Amino acid sequence: MECDSINLRQDEADMNAFLSLLVVEDSEDDVLLVVNELRRSGRRVAFKRVEDAEGFARALEENRWDAVICDYVLPGFNALEALAIFRSSAVNVPFVVVSGTVGEDLAVEVMRQGADDYLMKDRLSRLAPSLERLLGNAERSRAQLATETALRESEQRFRLLAEKTRDLVNLTTPEGVIQYTSPSVRDLLGYAPEELAGRSFAELVHEDERNRIMEEFDKVAAGSHEVPPVEYRLRRKDGVTVWFETLMEPLTEEDGRISGSLCSSRDVSERHEIEQRFRQVQKMESLGNLAGGIAHDFNNILAVINGYSELIINLPQADEQMKRFAREINRSGERASQLVRQILTFARKAETHFHAVKLNHTIRDLGELLKETFPRSIDIDFQLDESIPFVQADAQQVSQVLMNLAVNARDVMKETGGRLGFQTEMVSASSLPNEFPVSRQTDYVCVRVTDTGFGMDEEIVSRIFEPFFTTKDVGEGTGLGLAVVYGIMQNHAGHVEVNSRPGKGSVFTLYFPTAVPTAPESASSRFYEPAGGEETLLLVEDEPMVAEWLRWSLAKKGYEVLLATNAAEAMRVFEKEGARIALILADHGLPGMSGWELFEKLKERGAIQPFVIATGYLDSGLRKGMLESGVASFLHKPFKRKDLLHHIRHVLDARASSVGE
Repeated sequence: MECDSINLRQDEADMNAFLSLLVVEDSEDDVLLVVNELRRSGRRVAFKRVEDAEGFARALEENRWDAVICDYVLPGFNALEALAIFRSSAVNVPFVVVSGTVGEDLAVEVMRQGADDYLMKDRLSRLAPSLERLLGNAERSRAQLATETALRESEQRFRLLAEKTRDLVNLTTPEGVIQYTSPSVRDLLGYAPEELAGRSFAELVHEDERNRIMEEFDKVAAGSHEVPPVEYRLRRKDGVTVWFETLMEPLTEEDGRISGSLCSSRDVSERHEIEQRFRQVQKMESLGNLAGGIAHDFNNILAVINGYSELIINLPQADEQMKRFAREINRSGERASQLVRQILTFARKAETHFHAVKLNHTIRDLGELLKETFPRSIDIDFQLDESIPFVQADAQQVSQVLMNLAVNARDVMKETGGRLGFQTEMVSASSLPNEFPVSRQTDYVCVRVTDTGFGMDEEIVSRIFEPFFTTKDVGEGTGLGLAVVYGIMQNHAGHVEVNSRPGKGSVFTLYFPTAVPTAPESASSRFYEPAGGEETLLLVEDEPMVAEWLRWSLAKKGYEVLLATNAAEAMRVFEKEGARIALILADHGLPGMSGWELFEKLKERGAIQPFVIATGYLDSGLRKGMLESGVASFLHKPFKRKDLLHHIRHVLDARASSVGE
């Protein structure tokens, strides 16, 4: 007997849906007894009857069944053989044995072989409740199996991803104790994964950032899914710190409980270094813009301070105490002028004069000065390679670099004494490390400045070239010395490195690109008293104190000085007195119209007099443009009186010479 409505079920979730039965029974009457008993319980039943092993095996493959009901004794076939066929198939549904003759021992054997229940035919009232229970268990078993399979596949995917990724993956408890670490930890931190099991993740973090990382673990443990990536340093097994970026996610159980954290960490050391360099460049750029902006006004102030203090020093009627006070004022003004020059040099805004320089000569000259001024407890040692070639450099700026490094070394050894060393050698481009930050197309002369002071830790070394960063007490340093060193080396297309450890001293290594030797610039010592003159000069200066000092300084040497406080007034003076004016000295930062614009206006009116621009700061591009347009020369504030007089006399004499030719 076979039902043709087996596939009519519409809603398997409905308790009244068809129950699809495969009945192994040789008696049609017994099949009806089973089916009717289930229908009385409210079930709608569709079934198929088979009575031999071949039909049973084929039926298992042909359809999807909800349950199998099997008689124990069949012609040439029994329930134990049916169970063997059932177990070899992929069908996983309840298997119930129904019999009227089998004893208790055989029933136990049937259950042992895998049957889900055993019923006597005269007790079929138990069939419906038994099937309900078995079907519920089967459904739960299938759901659990599906869950376990999905979990196993998920774990396999996670393990494959964790074992193949180059990032660092950690599973931790809510408190941050490591339960799993990916094999990539060997390459990234030098540990074997098993070495970290049971250790707190915070132990790997740099001590300065442990509190911060534990705060992130607390957020995750509280269930936060909005924890942004955090950047911090991890310590390798060898003690070296490496920058990582970590993204944390809570691990949640089915009941909503937070069981731990998934931490995915990526080595961002290279990115961090690039960002640090970029920030350093931004700082230098900002300082450079600031320096250029304030240099002119600040140098105007210093011109007054230095000029009038110099005037008092040279006044015959001034007593010695007044002159002593004036010398102190002048000395402070000179220090302030040096500070402005350092800022401009650091910011790569200072004008640089390159020529061929023999570094050994510069170092020896500096060494003589250091031996006279440094404490006797500091030994100065030279190991100079005489075969090194010339470098293209600004000799004054190179001296400043070496002096800044030497003064820093003196300061860290002044209490205990020590050794300050200078060493030079040739470095070929092929021997430079791959990460060398400047061009590898040329060879370099290497200068090492070493000291045996107390050294620096990693944190200080990382900030040592920052502007205004200093470890000295308040009032003992500006924090610009090493920043200036950095700026000058950049301006020379070179590089500076520092190697230092606490208690081991410091080594600063300077790299200067080599150059073909050329004749160095000649420089006049100008120690003689500058000559004066009787020419008429037009002075254009808006700062009254500066104007008065300039007028007095020039008039004292015999010049006739016409004074204008702005460009408009200067043009009116020129219209009236132009034929008598031999030279025009104008400040660049005039109100309303710059000194260069004034020059262009006067040139349009036919002025041919030498035009000198005085300025506290001038961009090299502007300087070039002014010279090309016909400006004679520049005076950089603050300048001394004798430099002013020398310059004016030199320009006037050069003009007279060219006219005479």
